[in-house]
Amino acid sequence: MAQEKDKSAPVPLWAIGLILWFGFDDIMRYLRNPLSLFFILLFGGVFVVLHSLNLLEPVRFILLQIYYAVLDKIAQANSTAGSGTVITAPISSGNSGRSSSGAPMTEMTSLKKAD
Repeated sequence: MAQEKDKSAPVPLWAIGLILWFGFDDIMRYLRNPLSLFFILLFGGVFVVLHSLNLLEPVRFILLQIYYAVLDKIAQANSTAGSGTVITAPISSGNSGRSSSGAPMTEMTSLKKAD
């Protein structure tokens, strides 16, 4: 019986090396620009702090709620806007974090995928 390949297998080392080889000039351009280096260090530092405090999931939940609130505002603006005005927003696929009635979910555990 053939074994199934593990879909969560890590990226091969040769692929990482290839990405670094072809992207070296772009990486160096970002690191030499003081403004982009500042933002890379800022967001990297925030990510490390959130990860070390196990706060990534709560922050993700809050950001998703803000995203859905903005989408609701856009939908309301579309419904009240005149026929000549159209405001669009991206449509996400997959686990949307919404209940079957379309209302945003309020519990953090509701956003986790079911096995």
